[in-house]
Amino acid sequence: PPAPDGLARFGEALVSVSAMAAPPGTPPEELPDAARLASEVGQALQQPDCAFPYFYDLSSHCIKRRQVNGQTAYLFVPPHPRGHVLLLHGGGVGRAEDWFMRINRLGFVRMLIDRGFAVSTFQSATQWQPWGNVGDLYTLERVAEMVKR
Repeated sequence: PPAPDGLARFGEALVSVSAMAAPPGTPPEELPDAARLASEVGQALQQPDCAFPYFYDLSSHCIKRRQVNGQTAYLFVPPHPRGHVLLLHGGGVGRAEDWFMRINRLGFVRMLIDRGFAVSTFQSATQWQPWGNVGDLYTLERVAEMVKR
């Protein structure tokens, strides 16, 4: 398996630190709040193929996080997708992650996935530099190839 990414390693550290907050075998409900929260966050971060654990809790679908052309991409591909929906983020302060974090967008993404569509989004380089559209086009093509596999 591939080496864990930085967030996954950080998750491992959080789980280890939270385990030191109480004697071994202490039930989770008896841990101090900070230790229990650190453990929960640590466990979630250790799963890079499920980038948004709360989205998984809501929909039972893991959104994968990948680096493509130096940009962060998120995607979900069912076994036999009906189609591919590219989710675009807003300009300025909009981010790719918003599709899986903002309450006003979660339902739409979940509906697409439940109806058999592959979904993907990536953090646009055009947002920060006017010449980024070339990079965005290349990234879009690579993400589309990932969906086709």
